Amino acid sequence: MAISLRLKELRQRAGATQTELARLLGVSREAYSMYEAGKRQPGLTVLDTVASYYRVTVDYLVGRTDCPDAEPLTAEERMLVQAYRALDARGRKTVYGAAELQTLLLTKQLSE
Repeated sequence: MAISLRLKELRQRAGATQTELARLLGVSREAYSMYEAGKRQPGLTVLDTVASYYRVTVDYLVGRTDCPDAEPLTAEERMLVQAYRALDARGRKTVYGAAELQTLLLTKQLSE
């Protein structure tokens, strides 16, 4: 998805106006409107400010990912992802099954 569409979608979802976002970014409303129209590309400082405001990543804004989550992985989570990627299909299936089972058990415990 294009930056312009992400900006508009996030702003509308937040119930904000173009004027409010322009003020936050220190640009004119016209300049911000051009970002949403795709007629002007926001710089890195603008993207960083927008990402912080909406609590998404810059990668999400520029379309590198469809995952808006701005929470970075911990060192342990990165290690787990690397280990998972190193597994063959059978190993991945085993790990996925174990994780699914743990989730079901936790859900059951919480509901009791």
